[in-house]
Amino acid sequence: RRKRIGRNVEQVVGSVLGRPVEHAKMGTQMLRDLGLGSLRMIQLLADIEERFSIKVRDEQVTGENFGTLDRLIRFVEAQVGEMKP
Repeated sequence: RRKRIGRNVEQVVGSVLGRPVEHAKMGTQMLRDLGLGSLRMIQLLADIEERFSIKVRDEQVTGENFGTLDRLIRFVEAQVGEMKP
């Protein structure tokens, strides 16, 4: 059975956290403050890759690379935008 993955980055983060991300705090919310340690961050990046069909992970990419949820969202949107015709 295929797991459900959200339609946007916020929903994907919420699915990994097991709770919705508060929209008011979304821009400046630090990923580590959301409880996204290394294993959860790996899961989140894998889910983002699967949902948006983009490459996010490599040996050097961790939650520290993004810092805030806003930076992660902008990074994913830029990657998705590059793939549009």
